[in-house]
Amino acid sequence: MVDELLRIGDKVIISIPNFAFWRNRLQLLFRSRMPVCCAAYECATRRTFTSPARLCQAVQELEARVETAVALSGQGDKIAFSAPWWVWNIVAEQAVFVLRRP
Repeated sequence: MVDELLRIGDKVIISIPNFAFWRNRLQLLFRSRMPVCCAAYECATRRTFTSPARLCQAVQELEARVETAVALSGQGDKIAFSAPWWVWNIVAEQAVFVLRRP
């Protein structure tokens, strides 16, 4: 899907729930069920399992680049500290990316 979006537009804005968030990992471990991040994502949770780190990896595979990335809390607030994506992968509930193909 990202490849098609980048084919059509110069820039692509993608917002994703983070299934690698620590609470989601614990829910999967202890309840043996995939988490439902919120009602709007309920259908996506059954088909798509992604995280900020996985999206960054996919963007590299598509030979695109992340122009801007923001990690967000569950309330939509920007996470106030700077960190590599592997840290945000655990503490961010959501992420927003602006992608561009070179």
